Amino acid sequence: IDELAVNQPEALVACFAEQYLAYTRDFLGVDSVFFVDTIKSAYQYIGLLAAAFPRAVFVRMSRDPIDIGFYCYQKYFRTDVGYASDLAECGRAIKRFNTLVDAWQARLPVDIEQVRFDDLVSDPEAVCRQVLTRLSLDAPPRMTESLVGESGQPMSRIWSGCERRYGQGLAPLKAALTDYVCD
Repeated sequence: IDELAVNQPEALVACFAEQYLAYTRDFLGVDSVFFVDTIKSAYQYIGLLAAAFPRAVFVRMSRDPIDIGFYCYQKYFRTDVGYASDLAECGRAIKRFNTLVDAWQARLPVDIEQVRFDDLVSDPEAVCRQVLTRLSLDAPPRMTESLVGESGQPMSRIWSGCERRYGQGLAPLKAALTDYVCD
């Protein structure tokens, strides 16, 4: 692999694309052109993914950084998400994510569809139709009935407005985000 990286970067990208598709086929159990990769660390590889799949569209979900930080802090992850057990680390992870994704978007021809979480919760059908249109896909029949959150319940604003509800308890998270500007 090291020799490919130095002497044949295109071959390395092609090798990565082949391996990534094989992994997703095995992991998903289907051979599909469309899939959603929600692995928390996938954002670190957007540049490589964009090179490997130049027609790919990435969807970036944005939401209030305090809300996402608190959500990560209280959530039990089945895999190791080391930052999630510390509010300040959650804040730093959010900043790292946004800094890196912004850099990829500024420097590479990466196609990123922006979706705001609050818009998705307020009008899930419209937002899903917008994303599906952007991906040149048709909406599935009875789409509205299938728009549910992790719990099987319709998405809600339960994880919105955490700063108002938990105030000073979120001080380490807020301190870590002090120079962060939310769009």
